[in-house]
Amino acid sequence: MSSAKTQQRHPVFGDSLIPRYLQLADIFRQRIARGIWRSGDMLPSIDVLMQEFSVSRITVRQAIKLLSSEGLVSPQRGKGTVVNKIAGAQRLLRVDTTLADLVEMYRGDKPVLTNIAESDASPQLAEGDGSPAPSYFHMRRVHARDGVKYCVISIYIDDRIFQQAQARFR
Repeated sequence: MSSAKTQQRHPVFGDSLIPRYLQLADIFRQRIARGIWRSGDMLPSIDVLMQEFSVSRITVRQAIKLLSSEGLVSPQRGKGTVVNKIAGAQRLLRVDTTLADLVEMYRGDKPVLTNIAESDASPQLAEGDGSPAPSYFHMRRVHARDGVKYCVISIYIDDRIFQQAQARFR
């Protein structure tokens, strides 16, 4: 296969079969939810996003169109795309907790986990999130119980910890 036909894959996408524009829209939602992109901010240009994620122009446009249909952003012809103010009921929630609290809450719970992507991508940290680890292992999973899928989780694990117990995380 020639190198011209080989698409360079961004590590955040891994080997997932989920369409790139849906994955990209999810990343954009996370950036808005975490306050990396705030109400009134202009998103980076399509060209910048294409380069950052190693995707085509149409992929970026599809992701932005999806967020626009959800009311999160407003593309403005000739100016770019602005992040909308999110009204009370639509506000995205950020739930902070500790690992110990999560372990206690789910003690004895055995959902079915399906990995949909793994990569060595690093999280986008907002100001005040603390000091980043030197590197991360990123996993996206679908959780299901009794055949009913109930959530998709994106988790970034300090790679040093992941390497010590890979089987336990999978």
